[in-house]
Amino acid sequence: MQSKDEYVTVGVFDEVPMNVGESRFDLIETKIESFAKQVVEYPPLERCHSLMQTLQRSAKQRRAARAARRAKRVDESQPLGPARGMLVTGLTGTGKTTISNHYVERNPRYDVEDRTVIPVLFLELPSEPRANVIGEQLLLALGDPFPSDGSGTFRLKRAMTLIRQCETDLIIIGEAQHVTDNLDRHARDIAADALKDLMNLGVPTVFFALPSALAYFVKNQQLGRRCTPKILLRPFGIANEDERNEFLGVLMSLHRLLPTVGASALIDPSCALALHFASFGLFGQLSQLIEEALRIMLTKEDTMLRREHLKAAFERTIFPGCGDARNPFATKFNGMPLTRVGEPYNGLVG
Repeated sequence: MQSKDEYVTVGVFDEVPMNVGESRFDLIETKIESFAKQVVEYPPLERCHSLMQTLQRSAKQRRAARAARRAKRVDESQPLGPARGMLVTGLTGTGKTTISNHYVERNPRYDVEDRTVIPVLFLELPSEPRANVIGEQLLLALGDPFPSDGSGTFRLKRAMTLIRQCETDLIIIGEAQHVTDNLDRHARDIAADALKDLMNLGVPTVFFALPSALAYFVKNQQLGRRCTPKILLRPFGIANEDERNEFLGVLMSLHRLLPTVGASALIDPSCALALHFASFGLFGQLSQLIEEALRIMLTKEDTMLRREHLKAAFERTIFPGCGDARNPFATKFNGMPLTRVGEPYNGLVG
């Protein structure tokens, strides 16, 4: 396990010059945007990326096998068997979007003489992703100029042809719970069949979803068997030393990305528990809190991120009107988790 000083940060914060005519407000927002674009290689991200790389390598081997069959004049339309997939579930804020976006960024599409190669194809499902919509979203992600033409079956087949031509080795589908949660039984099963047909192409598919999707993937054995492993992203914990070290490691990495030098509240031992209370251990909430605190710090022309900035940012972005008794950064905070009715993390289980 990595120590709290060994987390890797991707990207370096560069000082943003004040251009002639650029307002101070614009400069502040540019600095915050630069901070937000940096990526912390924290353990859940590393584990998921390692598994995704394994799936992607298997797809490349499949393509090589298909090419060999073509060279031997064997009918390459015969399937090599369905590809394995993976299901990643987690509460909003546990890092699903960060994990998928960063993986896509590490595998950018590029042009060759006669086509665009798309090593990793990403699409986010809309709120009601019926089978015909899934085909349309695939075509949109592939850059097809006429994604709405034809029936759902025609769209899916055209998308599968393009996926093969674009040498895609991995498909990432976000918001997969929209299939399992938002459709009636008939539409849901047809959409699931479309996803299985997609996996029959031989390209591994990684689904990112809320935890509510897991039950359907378990119940639908054909889809569920293909999606192994099934990963649950949990909020960062502090119940034992390993969990605390993991959380402290993330705070250290975020501190190193700040456009400041020296100390900050992120590495102040007295703030660690408050940061966990304020974020519930959710990476997305933690990032949002720090970005707003950074905005407050820069607006005040301060040179150090302080507890008072986090206190104001918490009330501004996470729990407006909370009062000092329910603000983890206030001296009067009562030390109770923010899980009561009407509070930010009501109904969540850490």
